[in-house]
Amino acid sequence: LVPLLYFLTRKLWNWILITLAACSFLIFTSLPHSSLPVVYTKLFEVSIFYYLLHFMVGVFLYLYFNKIKKFLQNKGLIWLGGYILFYLIFDKHFGLYNDLYSPNLLGVVADIILGITILSLAYTKPNLSLRILKGNDYSYGVYVIHMVVANVMVELSLTKSFWFLIAGLITVFIMAFLSWKFVEKPALALKNKSYFLKAW
Repeated sequence: LVPLLYFLTRKLWNWILITLAACSFLIFTSLPHSSLPVVYTKLFEVSIFYYLLHFMVGVFLYLYFNKIKKFLQNKGLIWLGGYILFYLIFDKHFGLYNDLYSPNLLGVVADIILGITILSLAYTKPNLSLRILKGNDYSYGVYVIHMVVANVMVELSLTKSFWFLIAGLITVFIMAFLSWKFVEKPALALKNKSYFLKAW
């Protein structure tokens, strides 16, 4: 869907962003209270449409990053403190939403604050990761692989010990390392190869 969204936002980006985000919000908050059969609800909850609001927030942050970066750069700890405070007050104290992806307004606000916090942390001491990882990027591998490992562990009932968690994390990072070394990094290196461009 990303190429389609890109095409639409180039033509009518403001209205497209707002409309898609609003529709996703309505679906996200109303679906748990609907009378649809459970199978349809479950299928919808794992589709792009259910979480499109969160994706569109990311698109918005990308498009307007130059205008908002002054509120994010080197302010990661401030945003982290704000998110923790929001969580403690509205979730833990008042119980107005239940952790992440709660289908109500405060749950959505919590998700957005957390997303901004992560982005701000990424732009706080940005050279730290370069010094630690030496230019390697395992983040996408972790993102793609972690739920596969988690689901396998759930299916095999490997969830009742702290050591299973440690084993799962180690497995994810090993697979992410292999993905970066043998798939992602070689694929990215093709971007500047003239023969690869001519083939297209």
